[in-house]
Amino acid sequence: MKLGYTVWTWIIRLYEENHTWEPKSARSKMDFEEAMKSIAYLGYDSAECFNQIVDIYEDAEDEFDQVIKSNKLSFDCIYIYITDDFETDKKNAEKCFRFMKRHNIPYANLQTSPRPLDRKMTEAELKEEIEKAKIIGCMGKEYGVTVCLHPHLDTHIQYEEEIEQLVQRTSKEEIALCFDTAHLEAANMDSAEMIKKYADRIAYMHLKDLAPESEMIATHFDRFRALGKGMLNFDRVLYALKEIGYDGNLCVELDNPAICNFESAQQSMKHMKFLGL
Repeated sequence: MKLGYTVWTWIIRLYEENHTWEPKSARSKMDFEEAMKSIAYLGYDSAECFNQIVDIYEDAEDEFDQVIKSNKLSFDCIYIYITDDFETDKKNAEKCFRFMKRHNIPYANLQTSPRPLDRKMTEAELKEEIEKAKIIGCMGKEYGVTVCLHPHLDTHIQYEEEIEQLVQRTSKEEIALCFDTAHLEAANMDSAEMIKKYADRIAYMHLKDLAPESEMIATHFDRFRALGKGMLNFDRVLYALKEIGYDGNLCVELDNPAICNFESAQQSMKHMKFLGL
């Protein structure tokens, strides 16, 4: 299995002065280069990033390739979204897919739009969101990209019954799955059992650890930890992946590093080596 790391936390911060997801200014390329050097030094094989990487390098694509090549890494996935403006979402997705085709990037992770927090989500809303995911998935296929739906906290597809609806209404050729261990567990699912149940739909994996609910401050995102710093049993997760014959990407992600990006990536790699990866 290929060990990867999600490097978006190097190039953007969630809560800047104007609270946007925009790159941090002209430093973005420098931050990306630092990220790639760091994960290569730590022994990772590949990288993933949010779709902002396309904006950063769309006018300097040779530079992008050189950063990847010089660090002897592969770049395997770009993370994209569905929002409340689906026409813009499709344009942004196609822009990413064109970039991905030019750079032989095989996977896209897709996050559905935020679920309503003040009321119960309707069946019609879920069905519409699945249709949108299917459209994006089919668009990716045209560019040779496998689009993986990422069940994610606070989105339309968060719980097992919603994942099941997605699977029933689509095919793997239209959209695959990326499971994230912490998101699954925080939504009351057993990662190992979900891996076995949906073995034929998984094309990509996110790994992150999860602290007990007693350590939550405001949201479940406060509980995310580097591997080995939470309560998840990754031996069971790896056993399940081996049991289903998974031999793809294991991509570590951490939204809020405890100290810094390098230390968190180092801790997670240390734990993966402890697990025998």
